[in-house]
Amino acid sequence: MEDSNTCRLQYLLTFGPEEFAAALRRLKPGKSPGLDSIFLEFILQAGSALKSWFCEFLNSCMRQLKIPKIWRRALVEAIPKPEKPPGYPKSYRPVSLLCVPFKILERLIYGRVETITHPEAGFRHGRSAVDQVTLLTQDIEDSFSAEKKAGAVFVDLTAAYDTVWHRGLTCNMLRLLPDKHMVHMMMEMVSNRSFTLASK
Repeated sequence: MEDSNTCRLQYLLTFGPEEFAAALRRLKPGKSPGLDSIFLEFILQAGSALKSWFCEFLNSCMRQLKIPKIWRRALVEAIPKPEKPPGYPKSYRPVSLLCVPFKILERLIYGRVETITHPEAGFRHGRSAVDQVTLLTQDIEDSFSAEKKAGAVFVDLTAAYDTVWHRGLTCNMLRLLPDKHMVHMMMEMVSNRSFTLASK
């Protein structure tokens, strides 16, 4: 019994070459690198031996529940908005650049959990917030047809991902996912983040 549990745990903590290739396909090339200066193209153009090594390195991170410190840091660049005066802070859009290896690990984990979890529309693969706008429009039309009043409340959380209640998220993930080790890894990845402003 213990051997079967060990084998199952080993499988859950090991990403295969197919999963690694699928994770790479989910990333968009041509993006700026993070603080480690590793471009996605470096990994896409690498040989099979280097890709195998890199996949095993990510598996090692999973097994040990540790990620390199540099992956916890994001490089923040200010991108000027088109046709906006350069002298105002609101004329720039901040972009947070994560390290590409970290993004690959994210996609690997997402590939495992997306079949189990059912996140809200707007965050599902192949879905967008347009679904919610359509639903709201239909609710308004239905209320108008029934000669009733319709109301809506819109809540915009500044930096919504930074305001997530981590303990509550952990509890929900432990309820949804059968693999507690992966949940611990996910919490490891979102904790103790820091940001570095890019200097021009």
